[in-house]
Amino acid sequence: MIKIGLFGIGKLGKEVLRLAPSFSYQVVDLPMADILIDATFKDSVLQNIRYAMSQKKPIVVATTGWYDQLEEAQKLVESNGGFCLYSPNFSPLVQKMIQIAPQFKSEGLQISIEETHHVEKKDSPSGTALQLKEALGEVSISSIREGETIGKHKIVFKNGYEQITLEHEATDRGVFAQGILQILPMISGRKGFVHLRELLC
Repeated sequence: MIKIGLFGIGKLGKEVLRLAPSFSYQVVDLPMADILIDATFKDSVLQNIRYAMSQKKPIVVATTGWYDQLEEAQKLVESNGGFCLYSPNFSPLVQKMIQIAPQFKSEGLQISIEETHHVEKKDSPSGTALQLKEALGEVSISSIREGETIGKHKIVFKNGYEQITLEHEATDRGVFAQGILQILPMISGRKGFVHLRELLC
């Protein structure tokens, strides 16, 4: 049985707690855990990675908005011979969307991204939108914060004659926790500072 230590009991942390038993995982205090999961705020991520490295434990970072600290985090993980997996979005279908979106690129197409999240989301654009932009190149991003929207990402490819839209909407926050819990068995014995897309290759 994998023992999970959890940083953060917010929206995502509560979903991890709720779903962990269905994967036969046990949520325990941090010092007793096999794997640590960060679901906190951007200002806490580096401190939590530092703790994980001091305890020689792998960590999965699902927090967004901290990517200006990637270089420092990578040095911290690699200098300690540890493991950190990170991604702005652990939804399996979002990962597929990121993989297939570049296939629609062609000369003459205008490409735009629109992302919508709940009003409490702090970072803008979302980490997922930025990852989509990384996959597609120089495209515009518009961000909307309204209501209780969990997460919606839309990519529009168009020219003067036609358009095609790729859209993903999370209808239950549990999808993000499920995505994290599904990949935990793949972490055992790994080293390095790894983006989810690298793990799924």
